[in-house]
Parts: sequence; structure tokens; C-alpha cells
Amino acid sequence: MIPRSILISVAVVALIYVGINLSILGVVPWREFVPAAAHPESDFIVSTFMERVYGSRVATLFTALVLWTAFGSVFALLLGYSRIPYAAASTGRSSRRSRASTRRSTSRTCRSWSSAWWRFSRARCRSGW
Repeated sequence: MIPRSILISVAVVALIYVGINLSILGVVPWREFVPAAAHPESDFIVSTFMERVYGSRVATLFTALVLWTAFGSVFALLLGYSRIPYAAASTGRSSRRSRASTRRSTSRTCRSWSSAWWRFSRARCRSGW
């Protein structure tokens, strides 16, 4: 069963998304960016919105903040997703192979990862890649 808090947060995020899109459409008419091939600025519609409302400096700052947030969310997903298979294996809800890998000692796992990284970096330096 899905927890109620997750369902509520999905609904709230959807409402915020619709609200932001409606506010953008209130400032930037949709006819200015609908044929995306004819309007290259349609890829940066939120920056265009911020520029019209607050000016070009704020639009530049806002664009940088959006990029910062996107990179942060990608890194959070990369670091956080690794816990899902580990938790599934430790509770017994995955394959036998995964469960066996969680029984290994941490030092052995760290040694194998560092060894693999060392071999990869040496091969990369030799090939000039």
C-alpha cells in the first residue's frame, strides 16, 4: 500500500506545476513559443518569463539556480538510488546473489571498488582517452 503522504505530495507537486504553467502563460503568450522549430527561445520559456517580469539580471540568476537545482537532483538520485537495492537485499526481497553480496564485509567491497577504479583509470591514461 502506498503511504498517504506520498500520494498527497504527488498531488501538491502536480498542482504547483499546473500553477506555474498557468502563470507563465499569463505573461508569455503561447503563440510566441508554440512552433518550437520557429522559436528557438521556446526551450528557455521560464527564463523568458523571468526576464519579462523582473529583467535580464534576475532571469540570468534564475536560470543559474534552475541549473544548480537540476544538477543537485541528479546527484541526489545517483547517491540515493544505491540504497534501494541494498535495502531490498538486506530484507530478503531480492535475488540470492544480491543477498549474498550484502553479507560481504565493507572493507572487501571497498577494496574491490577501489581496485576496479584504479584499473579503469590506468587503462584510460594508457589509451589517451
